[in-house]
Amino acid sequence: MLDRRRRKTIVRARTSNTNCGHSQDNKKSLTGSSR
Repeated sequence: MLDRRRRKTIVRARTSNTNCGHSQDNKKSLTGSSR
């Protein structure tokens, strides 16, 4: 049970970090393309 919960939390943290990075990259690319 604990291992499963830990895995889920770790996966969530990883996905959240990657999503934040992707969102920042997308924003930069959008601003660059618009300009």
